[in-house]
Amino acid sequence: PPPRPQGPIGGSQRLPEAPERQRVPPTSPRGPQWAMAAETSAEMNGDTLLGLAFLILAIAAGRRSQMHMRFGGSGRVLATWYGLIFMCSILRSVWFFIPSSVL
Repeated sequence: PPPRPQGPIGGSQRLPEAPERQRVPPTSPRGPQWAMAAETSAEMNGDTLLGLAFLILAIAAGRRSQMHMRFGGSGRVLATWYGLIFMCSILRSVWFFIPSSVL
């Protein structure tokens, strides 16, 4: 048989442990569940960026919804559509702006 390659892929050496975030047990009556302690700065930056993007989308959808509310007939359908986009974007932006440690 061919020799087994040495190293982290197929040999006896193990991969070094990744520097994980500290795991803390949550105060949950359900038992020993584990949750991440805190977000990294990269995750916080990404969440802030996504929150801002959804906030901009919500502002644009709100303006479009107001514009289409003036029209009758199909304008109300478009106003409803943009209203739904507005509400979903607001919820998403709030979700991204709240840190995971609070949730």
